[in-house]
Amino acid sequence: MNDIRKRKTNKVIAMDIKAHVEDVLIKMRENDAEIVEIYKTGSQLTRRDPHDYDYEIICRNFKQRFKIIQHKENDYTYDMFIIDEKALEYQLDFNDEYYTQYRLKLFNYLFAIRESIYGHYNNGWNMLDHREEYEQYVIKIYDINNSKVNPNTVKNGKFYIHYYMILKLFENNSLELTDEIIENANALYSNENCQHLID
Repeated sequence: MNDIRKRKTNKVIAMDIKAHVEDVLIKMRENDAEIVEIYKTGSQLTRRDPHDYDYEIICRNFKQRFKIIQHKENDYTYDMFIIDEKALEYQLDFNDEYYTQYRLKLFNYLFAIRESIYGHYNNGWNMLDHREEYEQYVIKIYDINNSKVNPNTVKNGKFYIHYYMILKLFENNSLELTDEIIENANALYSNENCQHLID
């Protein structure tokens, strides 16, 4: 991880994500919900200049199963995805069509490369054990997305971020975010010098 990402990320963590979510859970009358793990997700894992900071919060006994909350502080935007542990297991399971149709599986690889800031959740799931399922799914969801978006969007590098990340992790047979992955992800985000990656 380069120094720029370290500085930006550490500055943002000054906000107490856990305390904020605990307050939100009380307001939502989710008194039985227990935070099991909080981890960084989204563009802050690779992007040098993320526009917002995403966190997934895995909970036990979260009755609503999935909820997105947003908070702004000190010119930063925090998107927090609260998910029940059972709902997370469904999201990771390629046999569950409910989550497939909502395209959530295109983002579930982020669980595999997560950077935890609180707690630890381990259900034994290993992304690298599901290469064939991922490759089939990526082709399927790409065809669906490609048919629905503006042709100009398909020319934009950002459209390919998640496809690139998934396929590159399997190509390397490793969940490590290498310097090459980070550099290419930033090129796709900025849509500069990335046509060879799109091709």
